[in-house]
Amino acid sequence: MDIKYQDLVATKGKVIKMYSKNPRRSIAAAFRVLRLQQSISYVGDFPILSVIVKTIIELEIHPTRFQVTYALNQLEEKEFWSKKQMIELLNDLMEPLYVQTKQAKNFLGKTQKQKMTHTSSQ
Repeated sequence: MDIKYQDLVATKGKVIKMYSKNPRRSIAAAFRVLRLQQSISYVGDFPILSVIVKTIIELEIHPTRFQVTYALNQLEEKEFWSKKQMIELLNDLMEPLYVQTKQAKNFLGKTQKQKMTHTSSQ
């Protein structure tokens, strides 16, 4: 008897390959393609979507809330979630992007302060 384990490790590589060919690819289209693959067909929809969004954020492709919401609407499990839960899932998916943006703003703020103190000391 052959035992096969379902995991999402290979999924990240597939997402990288998809988005290296076409960085403007739709998140929903990537999700539909991956969901139909036999190797990850038994994993839930949300973990697949989570891997896609986190991977493209790591590739510095910044999805909009609309793109992620559109992909969330394609989940088969969405009928079991309330609107509040869907918003929480969306916020969880988008959190790494918010953290990157906040860090960039903090960095820019620090460099502006350094410039001002440097010019005022001269």
